[in-house]
Amino acid sequence: MADLCVKCGLCLPHCPTYRIWGLEGESPRGRIALIQGLSMGRLPAGGRTAFHLKNCTGCLTCQTVCPAGVPYDELIDLGRAELRRRGNREGLWDRLPKTLARLPRLSRALLALLRWCRHLGARRLGGLLGIRADSFPGRVLWRLPAKSPNRTSRHRRQSTVAHSRVMLFKGCVSSSLDLQTQTDAIDVLFRCGYQVEMPAGQDCCGALDLHDGNAGEASQLAAKNLAAFGTTDTPILALASGCAATLDEYGRLAAGRGGDFRRRLHDLGSFLHACWGEGWPDLGPLTGRAALFQPCTARNNRRRDDLNAGLLSRIPGLDVRILGAGFGCCGAAGDHFLTRAAQADALVAPILDEILALDPEYVAVSNVGCALHLSGALEAAGHRAMVLHPVSLLRRSLEATD
Repeated sequence: MADLCVKCGLCLPHCPTYRIWGLEGESPRGRIALIQGLSMGRLPAGGRTAFHLKNCTGCLTCQTVCPAGVPYDELIDLGRAELRRRGNREGLWDRLPKTLARLPRLSRALLALLRWCRHLGARRLGGLLGIRADSFPGRVLWRLPAKSPNRTSRHRRQSTVAHSRVMLFKGCVSSSLDLQTQTDAIDVLFRCGYQVEMPAGQDCCGALDLHDGNAGEASQLAAKNLAAFGTTDTPILALASGCAATLDEYGRLAAGRGGDFRRRLHDLGSFLHACWGEGWPDLGPLTGRAALFQPCTARNNRRRDDLNAGLLSRIPGLDVRILGAGFGCCGAAGDHFLTRAAQADALVAPILDEILALDPEYVAVSNVGCALHLSGALEAAGHRAMVLHPVSLLRRSLEATD
């Protein structure tokens, strides 16, 4: 696969990390060369080789512009897997986000502690403890949004038009850090006449493991989710575009058994936009401006970037503005906004500037990692815009008719 790359360099100006660092090793072309050297045993599985390969955000903008059709997504995962095979494993702070994501109760306890720390004064507390702002503990203390308790679902006014059953893939991070989106999604689907099922056996989509080179663990999670969602024709709706992008890979991760799963898979926003029609509930007016950010996983992996815009355009009175992609990625990149602070802040800077210039009441984003990163950046900048999933705006609009 790496030999498909002709080293033309057309991808370089589109790569976020190359644009901010200007280093060949931070470009797709450079990383492919590193993977080739690593696979042939000519490079060590550490040092700059590991640094550059792990620094990739996985936005896949390069893949969308590559004239040779190089499967960069598979190559970067294989490169990181080779690092792991040769003994280069994650450090404590790199492992911790995955651990927290899969332990919802621990994550919620951490948020409660975080709210307490914010009340005491996070910067003063961090200074007393000697915590650097760009370290993992510092990013958690100062940048991870400490959200207040979620609103409960009211499930009012179910549609008189009965639709079929749907299954919801909630995702581990959403279950831990963004229960509001889950609650709002269930409420909106209920109002639209759907019966919502959340299979009890579902687990993490496997994204963090897959992109850290741990394909074995990702395959085990894929098998578990395939079993949980069964072999029916019931549509599967993913809350986060990042989860949807990885679920889309189940054909590769599960040795071909993910084909039917993939055909049933939909992004929540695109499903609602495609189905919305006659007999569906009326949407009430929302005043104000909403800045819509389109994550890499929606723009490049799933190619669903315009559908959330179409969905939000249905809301009367809402002024929807689509944000630019900045350098091509907001920098969240799974857990990079916590573990690679300098890079994440550099990548989010132009997007943050555009949001501040627009001064919106809402920032809508369909991926939980991007939402957490943007929310933390806005909070640090002193802006009060609410960062939420497009389905949460839809719920507010439906409530305006009550």
